[in-house]
Order: sequence, then C-alpha cells, then structure tokens
Amino acid sequence: MPCASDGVNHKEFYNECKPPRAHFVTTDYGHMDMLDDDTPGIMGNMMKCMCKNGTGPMDFMRRTVGGLVVAFLRAYLNDQWKDLNAILADPSIAPAKLDPVEYLPA
Repeated sequence: MPCASDGVNHKEFYNECKPPRAHFVTTDYGHMDMLDDDTPGIMGNMMKCMCKNGTGPMDFMRRTVGGLVVAFLRAYLNDQWKDLNAILADPSIAPAKLDPVEYLPA
C-alpha cells in the first residue's frame, strides 16, 4: 500500500523538481525501510501498517540509497561523474533492484 496517493507522491515530487534531477525507486522496498529495523511502540506499529515494507535484507536498500546520494553529490559538487554515469548506464550494479531509473540533466 503506498504511503502517498498519486499527485502527492515521489513521482509528483520528481516531476515538480527542476533539473538536474534524478528518480530512482528501489522496487522491492519502501521508503520507511531506511529507518531502524524495529522501531518500538505505536510509531513502529503504525509504520508497518501504513507503508510498504521490503521483504529482503534492508542492508541492500540502504547501501543502494547511500551509494546513489554519494554518486549524485560527487557528480554535481566535485565534477566526478564516473559512479553516477555507471549507475545510469547499468542500474543492475546497485545492490537493490532499481526501477524506474530516470535522470534529467541541468
């Protein structure tokens, strides 16, 4: 179950952003999977009920997202494009499955 409906979700956020922009989705995971594995109490129970949760090891998704952030920042802040270009050319090199992979340069 998606946390946000069409028109107010990650797709809409991407569409509203000005270039340069990138859109990567870890298809087997939800965005809440970035958080602690076992969030205690009522917040943990609410998150499990309201948002999609991944079924695989969370480390794959967390390493993928961390790598994407580093690659994007290296490209734009340090003019080091090797990693970002590699991911864009072959998303399967990421530890977690990415689909879609969209990028719009400045």
